[in-house]
Amino acid sequence: MQKKILIVTHHFYPEINPRAFRATELTKELIAKGYWVNVVYGEAKLTIDNKTLTKYINSHSNCYKVQSPPMKSATTEESCLKKIFRFFFAEKLMFTRLKWTFNAIKHFNGHTAIISIGTPFYVHLATALAVPTKKRKYVMICDNGDPFYNYNKLDKAFYWGWIQKYVFSKFDFICTPTSNAINYYAQYTDKNKIRVIPQGYNFTSVSIAEYKKNPIPTFAFAGRFYKDIRNPELLLQFLANLQEQFQFLIFAPQAGDVYQNILLTYERRLGNKLILCGMLPREQCIYELSKVDFLVNLENTLSVQVPSKMVDYALSRRPIISFKHTDIPYKKLREWIKGDYIDPLKIDISPFDIKNVSKQFESLFDRKVD
Repeated sequence: MQKKILIVTHHFYPEINPRAFRATELTKELIAKGYWVNVVYGEAKLTIDNKTLTKYINSHSNCYKVQSPPMKSATTEESCLKKIFRFFFAEKLMFTRLKWTFNAIKHFNGHTAIISIGTPFYVHLATALAVPTKKRKYVMICDNGDPFYNYNKLDKAFYWGWIQKYVFSKFDFICTPTSNAINYYAQYTDKNKIRVIPQGYNFTSVSIAEYKKNPIPTFAFAGRFYKDIRNPELLLQFLANLQEQFQFLIFAPQAGDVYQNILLTYERRLGNKLILCGMLPREQCIYELSKVDFLVNLENTLSVQVPSKMVDYALSRRPIISFKHTDIPYKKLREWIKGDYIDPLKIDISPFDIKNVSKQFESLFDRKVD
């Protein structure tokens, strides 16, 4: 009998973010292995099964948002209101998507397993509320990327901690992409329920360019910037004071506070030394990264997070220099720009192969449900 899997997610193809990659690659791999997979995709209000997945992906193959329109900077009053809203209600999606996702899940039954993929957290809440706890014969898996409540500072009301604990109690397993997050999740659930399953990628779909040293030292960053945990300002400040010739390519969203107030400022200051490229589809971005001389990684200041882009960096086969945004290794970086790649970051990407990742999920499907 063909096994059925239900995947509940907010992000899916063709979005460019780790959660979309997680949901899409896992769906494709499980279907390739013979599972019947239903997907409740909250953002587009879609449900797709294995018969329509290929058609869906093909029809959306040119729908990537390569460049977002510039955003107006929020006023102090707007920022305060958003903080107040987030403190008490956590996510606006609790109002706009929770009920629809809850109802969509109710339409499906007879599954071997349900995998709820977050963030955002409302996906897990909707799944926990929609699935009956009595006489349940299938496995429930909560796959969570970034922690939801109080992992850096108290930015949400205390009752969200209780809600998170309640939601986790409804699942048989709590999965996280990195072992660094185990201690965090152990505060809200039985440690025996926690599993570490890395982000999964299809390595066979990646192609890279034949590398040739660039006439001018060229390096790149790909990913998202954040003012508090991955801020490029000190790095750009250092580069602006260098007399040496170089070209720094940034593949990042062209919207938001960091883009408006930092990237655009230094683009004017650095001229053609700084190229703001916008976001690209994953495979295309890896191909472009494979052309540069080396790659720059700004490490997350939060130890529970591991950037999924590090796998893409490794697949590009270019040397990687990695450091925290508040602790720039100026001397070392200067040597890298000169072509001396001292102590490059080494990454073993075999655990991130979607074939290995899907096996880890499969190993949970037949676990006995109490």
